Amino acid sequence: MSIEFDLELDLGGAACPVPTLKTKVALLQMGRGEVLRVRVTNPRSAETIPRELKEEGELVGWYAEEGSYYIYLRRR
Repeated sequence: MSIEFDLELDLGGAACPVPTLKTKVALLQMGRGEVLRVRVTNPRSAETIPRELKEEGELVGWYAEEGSYYIYLRRR
C-alpha cells in the first residue's frame, strides 16, 4: 500500500491502551491535514485506534503484513 505520510509512530509490542494514548498525543501535535502512520502488533489496538480517535483523526487506510498492522490517520 502506498499512502504518503508525514510522521510514523512505531508501537509494535505495546499493549492497550498505550498505542491509543500515544497515537492521540501524536495526532494532537500534528497540523490539520497531515497524515500519521502507526504500526502496531496488537490486533486489538488495530481495531481500537481508528474507533477511539475519530474526532482527532480520519482513517485514510490500513493494512496488515507479517504480524504488523499499519494504520493511516489524517489529522482533522
